[in-house]
Amino acid sequence: MLFPAAAASAATQQDLDTVTAKLICDCGCSNLTIKDCTCAKAGRVRAELSTRLDSGQTPAQIVKAYVDEYGEQILAAPTTEGFNLVGWLAPF
Repeated sequence: MLFPAAAASAATQQDLDTVTAKLICDCGCSNLTIKDCTCAKAGRVRAELSTRLDSGQTPAQIVKAYVDEYGEQILAAPTTEGFNLVGWLAPF
């Protein structure tokens, strides 16, 4: 049986994994997601994302905020809307 605090912590970790897998680390050392990058900047971003989740923001709200601030190039995969849909249908 999970205690409420443990369940909340697990849900937060799952949400954190979801968000960090969708965002690219722009540290310059590689094209890794925030989830996979081991640089100090990725660590700071993970901490910020965790704080946002703890404050009640949803993963979708956080990803949107990052796209609004940094543009779509911060996404690990292009959206499936508009012109980006061409990239999914005809990548070559």
